[in-house]
Amino acid sequence: RDTRAKVTQAELKAAQTLKDLTTQTIALRTKQSQVKNQTEKLEEARRTFEAERKQVRDAHAAGTKKLVEWGKRIATNQKRITLTASKHESEIRAWAERLKCQEADLTSKSKAEEFKKQAE
Repeated sequence: RDTRAKVTQAELKAAQTLKDLTTQTIALRTKQSQVKNQTEKLEEARRTFEAERKQVRDAHAAGTKKLVEWGKRIATNQKRITLTASKHESEIRAWAERLKCQEADLTSKSKAEEFKKQAE
């Protein structure tokens, strides 16, 4: 009887241990499933982040490229403006010189006419 009671007690203890292990296994599988789901969500978030970061980098690169292009255009336009201004300045000086010459011619013609009148 004593042996039988011990065997029964051992069987009950083994059954309880099996039940506990089964419960723990279920809990671990549940936790494993949760971790797997969280890992998948994190991986999706990482992919989304990487895609958005690439878009930002591409936009930044495109913006930088545009700024460089605009800078080149501005420099080209500044050169054109400087050359045009220099050309106009030269033309204005030439006109001023011509006007001085014409003024001098008119002055000398006037004086010549005065001398003619006085001589007459």
